[in-house]
Amino acid sequence: MHADRAHLERRNAILRILRGARVRRQEDLVDLLRADGFEVTQSSVSRDMRELGVLKAQGRYLPPGDEVSRAQGDFAAIARGFGAHGVRVTRSEDLLPALQASNDDFIRTTEARHHASVQALWRRVRDNGYIYKDKYEGWYCTVDEVFVPETQLVDGRCNICGNAVEKLAEESYFFRLSAFQQPLLEHYRTHPEFLTPAIRRNEMLSFLEAGLDDLSISRTSFTWGIPVPDDPAHVMYVWFDALTNYMTAAGYGSSDAEDVGRFQTFWPADVHLIGKEIVRQHAVYWPAFLLAAGVPLPTQVVSHGW
Repeated sequence: MHADRAHLERRNAILRILRGARVRRQEDLVDLLRADGFEVTQSSVSRDMRELGVLKAQGRYLPPGDEVSRAQGDFAAIARGFGAHGVRVTRSEDLLPALQASNDDFIRTTEARHHASVQALWRRVRDNGYIYKDKYEGWYCTVDEVFVPETQLVDGRCNICGNAVEKLAEESYFFRLSAFQQPLLEHYRTHPEFLTPAIRRNEMLSFLEAGLDDLSISRTSFTWGIPVPDDPAHVMYVWFDALTNYMTAAGYGSSDAEDVGRFQTFWPADVHLIGKEIVRQHAVYWPAFLLAAGVPLPTQVVSHGW
């Protein structure tokens, strides 16, 4: 069988399960994957319960399609997470039994392996010329953990959640997000399956076509977080840190031979299954970070209804 066709059929097996099955618990999803001939390992990531990353061997940029192949020898890994960074902090492990969720691995964003992963990505992006230092001042929403442009405030409140915002000003490292408007638009054009459903894809296309501002990715006003390489007065801020946990789960940033092999096996991810309120971070910020670092993008971002 042609290699691309084989990849497509294996890819569709996961998508069919994600889209077509009534999955109430993580165990249900795992059982369905195993029933379809996948060897599955699970990894809970200390980030956000609304995120689910499916990492599979030999992931490619392939569209959803028709027939399903139960090819032997496929491997799937599931990375799933809770909020443990930012202003909102929770005891994530305590929630697992109540949510009927299980895991083979649990990643905290405070772990050494995650620090190594995020700092490795930062260095690659910085060395490629996409990070610079400047001063940032703006309106910040502690609920959504984003700066909101003044023109987008609604009655002086966050346009996303409606909560109050506060004025913050501090020195910050910035990511040159503006440099990736055209590369991202091109990726959306050449990979129409990258973001689904269509309503979310259209939203992000409109967002991209309106132009991108550079993104503040560090803070000096607090000390918790991962220190910026070579400048420990700064700590990395939310999304550059949090999104990288997908690659931490796959072994990125480690020099250990087993981890290197794991990353080669499980990256790029096939699917990021996320909530609709964090589409921008996953479908614009994250692919821009990866493009800046020269790391392959996940095949697809699937936004569910919440």
